[in-house]
Order: sequence, then C-alpha cells, then structure tokens
Amino acid sequence: MRTAVKATLTVSTLGVLLYLIWFLGFKFSASSEDFVSSMGLILLALLGASLGGYIAFSPKHPTAIRRTWGLIGLASLSNCIAEVLWYYFANIRGIDPFPSLADVFYLLFYPLLLAGVLSLPYLPSKREHRLMIGLDIGIIMVVGCLLIWVYLLGPIVVQHETGLSGLISLAYPAGDFLILAGLISLIQRDLDRIGRTFVVLLAISMASTGLADLLFAIVENEGANIPLAYMNGMWLLSSWAILMAAGWQILIPTTDANTTNDTFIPLLRHYNVYFTPLLGLLLAFTGLAHALSLDHQLAGTLFLTFLLLILIYTRQGIVLHDNRQLYQKMEHLAITDALTTLYNRHSFNETIFRETNRTKRHGRDLSLLMIDVDNFKIFNDSFGHLKGDLMLHDIALALKDSIRKSDFLARYGGDEFVVILPETSLKEAGVVSQKIQTMVSEKFSKEGLGVSIGIAAYHSGITEQALLGEADENLYQQKHLKMNEQYP
Repeated sequence: MRTAVKATLTVSTLGVLLYLIWFLGFKFSASSEDFVSSMGLILLALLGASLGGYIAFSPKHPTAIRRTWGLIGLASLSNCIAEVLWYYFANIRGIDPFPSLADVFYLLFYPLLLAGVLSLPYLPSKREHRLMIGLDIGIIMVVGCLLIWVYLLGPIVVQHETGLSGLISLAYPAGDFLILAGLISLIQRDLDRIGRTFVVLLAISMASTGLADLLFAIVENEGANIPLAYMNGMWLLSSWAILMAAGWQILIPTTDANTTNDTFIPLLRHYNVYFTPLLGLLLAFTGLAHALSLDHQLAGTLFLTFLLLILIYTRQGIVLHDNRQLYQKMEHLAITDALTTLYNRHSFNETIFRETNRTKRHGRDLSLLMIDVDNFKIFNDSFGHLKGDLMLHDIALALKDSIRKSDFLARYGGDEFVVILPETSLKEAGVVSQKIQTMVSEKFSKEGLGVSIGIAAYHSGITEQALLGEADENLYQQKHLKMNEQYP
C-alpha cells in the first residue's frame, strides 16, 4: 500500500506540474483546456476521497485521525461529484452549469471539510485555549467578510443588483475564509510533525481555493475578463494539497500520529496578543473610512466593524484572564511546599519578619514552635522514601488540623516544621505544643512516630533569626531528653 501511495503522489505531482507548464508555455484551445482541467480535478478529488476513506477504515490510525479523514474523504467525494456534474452540464448537455445541481455538492464540500478540521485531535484541552481559538477563527472570518464587503460585494450592491448566481458565487470565498481561519488558528499551535504538515497542506489547499473562488466571484458579478484556466490551475493545486495531506498521513509512522502537544507556541501566542487585534482594528477603520463615501455600504461596514471590535476585546479579555490564572498559579507554587502542600521556607521567612515587626509595633504576644518528627529516619530506612513521603504528607495534614486558622504552619525542611502563633504567650504555646504531641503520638503510634517541639516567645530586642534560634535550641534539648529517657 505504501508503494502505491508513493506512486500516486508522485504521478499526481508530475501531472499538476505538467498542466502548469502546458498552460504557461503553450497555446491551447478553450475546449481542450477545459477537458484537461476537468479530468484532472475529477481524478485528484477521487484519489483524495479514496485515500481519505482508506485512512478512515484503517485500524492502524487512532480513532480521532480516522474520524477526521472520514469527513475529509467525504468532502473530496462531494467535490468529485460536483466536478463530474459541472463537466456534464457544460460539455455534454451544453448548458450553463452555474448555478446548477453541481453547486449543491460544491457547497456540501464546506461543512464536511469544516467538520473534519474541527474534529482534529490537535485542539487544546483547556477550555480557555479552545475558546481563544474559536475567537481567532471569528476574527479572521469577520476580517475576510469585511474585505469582501468593502472591496467586492458592497460596491456591487451599490452599483447594481446581484442575482442568485452572484450571491452563490460570493458564498464560496466566504466558506473558504471560514475554513482557512480555523486552519490558521491551528497553525499557531505547537503541533507535532504530522499535525503541522497536515494543517499547512490543508491551509494551502483552502488558500488556493479561496483565491480561485474570489476570482470567479469577480467574473460572475463584474464581468471581468479573467481566463478560466487561471482558476482551474488554483483548483488543481487545492485538490493536490488535500491528496498530499492524505498521503502524508498514510506514509508517516503510526506512533508519531499519537504524539500531540497541548501548548501554544509562545512567540506566536504573544504575537497574536498584540498584533492580531491591531491588524483587525486597522482593517476595520480602513473599511469604515472607505465606506463613508457610499451611504448604502456604510451600514454593512459599521456592523462588521463593531462585530470585529467585540470579538477582539472578548479575546483580549480571555487572554488577560488566562494570564491572571497563570500568575496566581505561579505565585501559589512559589510559596507552597510541593510534597506537603503547606507553606514553604521562603514563605515562612517573609511571614516571621512581618509578624515580629507587627508584634514590636503593637506590643502583643508572639510564639514560635519548631517541630521535628521523631524516628522518621528509621521509618524511611525501613519502608522506603515513597512511603516516607506519604507519611510526611499525613503528618503535615494532622499538624494543620491541630492549630487555629490564624496560625501559620510551614515545612521548614526535611522532617521539620514551624508554627507561628500570633497573639500567643509562652504558656499558651506550651498548651498548643502538648496538644500537638498528644495528637501525633495517638495517630501515628503504630508507625512508632512522634514529634519533639521547641518553643520560643518574642521579647523586646530579639530578632526573628534569634527567635528561630531559641526555638531550635529548645527543640534540640527536648530531643536530647527523649533520647536519655529511651536509652538511659
């Protein structure tokens, strides 16, 4: 199968190149060009549908990839049917194929392809990021509609009425803009090798289709003398890009298809934050200024401009909210001990400095407890560090439950903890210390664990470092007494 796919891609690429060389370098009749381009479009669309169907039913690929390519394969099949109908009406029956039944299948191509793009397994899991991508799609879409309205549809409506065929012709570039907007938003993601190549090829396809459809709309509405061969070349390039994307998906290793990254590229993310809104605003006010001279066009331009502004400011609001959440998360990590979820030593140093200054100003009591877990090294050596970490976490929770909400508990390091007791005298701190020792001994007696506690109280002239030193010295004395009692 891989050999057949490689041969198909090679022959298709050579065929498109030969068509472009033939078109650019030789004179040809309109009928021969129409036949060659129609057969090429039908063949490329049929091959794209076949490869998409193969991926959809292949158990080698993940479910999300299979679902995506099933929808894209149906889109290519719809495009193939439309090309067949177009050629049948134009060359066999000799009637104008636009608008006709072929347009039903042409238009069906867009929702199928859009559904395939939206089912890609490369969308972020975070709700804010998914919403941001949706707003990016909306911004690009409205910018595209604004450009179409200001420079194409608006002047046509002002100058003369547009019939059904003109409106249908304008629906095609609008659909192209919508899908291209989604693909551009996905390109800013930090995709893996398969995802990035796949999305870029689809973006090339939709950009080519969009340009061709825009030229077709100009021809249909303004009667411009643009050879159909130009548009056929772009449509061929579009079908070729979809075929190449399908072939790429088949040829790459299956294991690579499962690797996706759920983060934005930082550079492009910040680029979007600052430059996408500025670009949108520039286009909006350019369109507004252009429309001031055309009264009939002004209402549509105003509507699209204000819609664009709403999308831009909504997106920026989400960016600010996302950045605020990120800042709060980083701030929490900076002051929290990862193992015990208590405050860390850095946070303790800031708090003890603040509390000693407050006590000095207001003349209130302040006490400090330095806690060390007894026999923890023996437990660690006996049961391993993993169980030791779990036990340390449980002890931390027990300590937290045994103090007031106004008290400050932190992990000082290793198996040592500190408790700041605001507005607590030395005698009251002794009661708290006894309560903690009793609770820990009862709860962890089976594990042979307990705690030793050193107490220190603030007094005039003492610094926070000296206060901590007193508590540490008293802790050492208590541990020494326990050892003497255990080993007399």
